[in-house]
Amino acid sequence: MVKKIFILTILFCVSCSEPLKQPPENLIPQEKMLAIYYDLAVLTALNNMTPATLKNQDIELMDYLYKKHDIDSITLSQSNTYYASLPDVYDKMFDSIQIKLENKVEEINDSRKNQSQTMGK
Repeated sequence: MVKKIFILTILFCVSCSEPLKQPPENLIPQEKMLAIYYDLAVLTALNNMTPATLKNQDIELMDYLYKKHDIDSITLSQSNTYYASLPDVYDKMFDSIQIKLENKVEEINDSRKNQSQTMGK
């Protein structure tokens, strides 16, 4: 009886685990994906804060990203799906993007402080 339960437990665990996705042939390297996600975050924030900025420049957000990074929507989608199938990797990628964004905000704030201090003198 114990053997049957053990075997059933093993079979259940194996059947529930989803195999890792195979990387697509045209997988975007992780560093490039980080750059794409970063640009997407910055442009999305810009578009949300001042929608007219991109519109006045005739910039379509995703088209701009595709051209800048020399990719297409299918390649981006397949690469994103692959990285999303690796939760630990995906989380680390977005953690590093968040840190980069926070550092950029701090850099901009410091620059503004220095500018206002210089003008106040």
